[in-house]
Amino acid sequence: MNQVYSIWVFNTMLTFWKRTSKLFIWLWDFMGGRIIWLKIRPPMDTKIRKRKPITFVIWCVGIYIACFGIASQRYENKVDIIENRANAIFNQLGTPIYKKALARIPRVQKLTCPVEPILLNPLTVLRSLFSAETVYTEIIVQLKETIEIWKDSLSYVDLREVDLGGVNLSEDWYRGVGRSDDDFPPANFFSSEKSEHGIFRFTRHVMLAANLKGINLESAKISRANLRKANLETANLTKADLTESNLSDANLNEADLTEADLSGANLINTDLSDSDLSGANLTKAYLNDANLKKAVLYGVNLSGVFGLSIEQLAKVETLYEAKLDLILMEEVKKKYPHLLEKPVWFDRKPKWWNEIPKK
Repeated sequence: MNQVYSIWVFNTMLTFWKRTSKLFIWLWDFMGGRIIWLKIRPPMDTKIRKRKPITFVIWCVGIYIACFGIASQRYENKVDIIENRANAIFNQLGTPIYKKALARIPRVQKLTCPVEPILLNPLTVLRSLFSAETVYTEIIVQLKETIEIWKDSLSYVDLREVDLGGVNLSEDWYRGVGRSDDDFPPANFFSSEKSEHGIFRFTRHVMLAANLKGINLESAKISRANLRKANLETANLTKADLTESNLSDANLNEADLTEADLSGANLINTDLSDSDLSGANLTKAYLNDANLKKAVLYGVNLSGVFGLSIEQLAKVETLYEAKLDLILMEEVKKKYPHLLEKPVWFDRKPKWWNEIPKK
């Protein structure tokens, strides 16, 4: 009985092997395995009794060049789309609808394209074909420079989720060959004089601080930006990333800084009066001589701040659930305990007010 069973098992396995081997052979042919193998080990030429030349390397180079061509075309197509949209913005900056053009900058910044393939770098070709697309850095830099140039004309422009990392919107000196066209604000941005020898002599002019009054920069990335003396009155900076940014001497009167990240920011002599800093993160920020009159500091993180005095805190609207260093907290409890209490108007706030995360 055992012998019959063993023969049956052997025949079954043999039949299975024959069928699976036929499947593997079919897949080998279907996937081009046989052709690849013949290029690696070509058949014998019966006439000269030698093997034909190996063409595998040439075949691989041809496949690679084809892949590079496809990747390069994909990259160029996407880049053309991004550059065309950016050029549309640049062309409209000299028209009366320039503010609408500036408002499209965040959307163009977020457009993605494949990784640029480099012929002598196979890894970039593979990443271009198969990896996730990334933002086009060159256009982002150009759009940041555009915002820097047009910083005096950004009032009430909707720039939510814009990337302004590292931009300079402070009061700076510029030099260059100028133009004073009426359609290019600000006029006389650059100027130059031509000497009797036909040589241009460049002169410098001071750019006024950026006028960003009422601008919408919700969730914008503005880390390490230079916004010195900028006018951000009534601006919407909700959830904005302002880490290590320079906001010294800036006007943030009545600005909405709810849940903004201001850690390490320079807020020396900054006007934060009547601003809303609910849930904001100000750890290790510099607050020397900052005006905090009537500022709402509900749930704000003020641990490790520099230059903050009890006199400044005495003028705020509320410190309810705020996080302070131990010494400052003791002084507030001793001199101004009412600031730590729940304000009267707190219950009249909208529903989302209580959902602000405490940092």
